[in-house]
Amino acid sequence: MRQIKHFSLVGLVACAALVFSGCFGGTGTYPVVPQTQHGMIGSGLWHTAGGPSCTFGTTTRPISNIVFPPVVEPPRAGPRYVNISTPADVTFTTQDCQTWVQADGPFDQHYGISIYGVLAGDGDYRVGVEVPAGRYVATSPATCTWQRVRSFGHRVPDDTAMFGSNIIASGTGGTVDIAPTDVGFVTSNCGAWVGTR
Repeated sequence: MRQIKHFSLVGLVACAALVFSGCFGGTGTYPVVPQTQHGMIGSGLWHTAGGPSCTFGTTTRPISNIVFPPVVEPPRAGPRYVNISTPADVTFTTQDCQTWVQADGPFDQHYGISIYGVLAGDGDYRVGVEVPAGRYVATSPATCTWQRVRSFGHRVPDDTAMFGSNIIASGTGGTVDIAPTDVGFVTSNCGAWVGTR
């Protein structure tokens, strides 16, 4: 009997910790609020381990009766980040992702470079936290696309961005120079990245 009570108490504490620390399922639509509350996602940087077809997006508040279409990130494997902000973002929708957690919170896990200087593969990585600045070469350059970003907000090309793009540089092929001033590095279909300096 004591063991069952102990297990129930531990389960209750774990559930409460998840609710208050900000964890959200990988599929669903959540209202955006200034601070995380039960069933509502708060402003800030959020992180997921991803999934093979993880996709997510936000809807933004209309400005002067102009309703903007939802911003949706394309499906991609690997860890993912998103910066959610109020009052601009109204809802956050996620599909086929692992659980979302607050970046650098108690349940966050970084997926960075190995002790051998290799970045494992597809995903979003924070510069200075998960990948150091430097030159990297991809092991699968023929299919490779990458972006250096100034934030993990909505990553749209300059010609479609209303208030400027979050993309510093993007490219195809197997070499990238990540600057210490970059916030993030986004990679897709590149294989592993090997540091060269």
